[in-house]
Amino acid sequence: MKYLLFSITLLCVCKQAQSQTNWISKEDSLGNLLFRETNVSRHDQQTWQFFVKETGYISPLNLKQRVANQVNDKNIDTLPRLKKTVLHLLISDNQKNLLEKSSDGLKLYIFNFSAKQVAVPSIGTAPQGLIEYIYVENKWIALRRKAGWLCRKPLPKIHFLPNAVSCYNISPVNQENGTISLKYKFMMTYNNQSIESNQITIKLYPNQLQRLLEENNMPK
Repeated sequence: MKYLLFSITLLCVCKQAQSQTNWISKEDSLGNLLFRETNVSRHDQQTWQFFVKETGYISPLNLKQRVANQVNDKNIDTLPRLKKTVLHLLISDNQKNLLEKSSDGLKLYIFNFSAKQVAVPSIGTAPQGLIEYIYVENKWIALRRKAGWLCRKPLPKIHFLPNAVSCYNISPVNQENGTISLKYKFMMTYNNQSIESNQITIKLYPNQLQRLLEENNMPK
């Protein structure tokens, strides 16, 4: 009986370990099949969506700065009511073209409502401390985050101009054909204070959620 219990326990551990690493092997094998062996381009949206759906792949967080405009009454009137803190985060979806005429994907707006220039550590053109969250199993879990550098040198600074707003394109995370709807937001820390964006709803494929839960040690 003791050996039987040990065998069952070992089998469960091995199965769990396999589920934790299976996504990477599935990603590699399917990626080789679709994009290398058959010379299919990643720009082929139908094939790419199949890859994402099967492997649970979510691209790394990438924020590309588009504009930095002065805040004025005209464009503020087009936005939801904002808490005029020093820095404010606002997500818009592709159905709400707030300060941009373009409608491709999600956008993140960072407002500086103060009369002074605000400097925060950065990676590229985006703040280093920005983290995406989704609401799963009655808690917020990190989705993607801007990675920090391992060296001990000070991070470069990004400067937000007084009374201005910066607009960023967010690398794709919302899946138009996804079947699971989840609450989604951004958070960052400035001057030891947590700054939270508004919440919107995004869609993911089941394998994407399952992979996230496993990687956060939250088996579904």
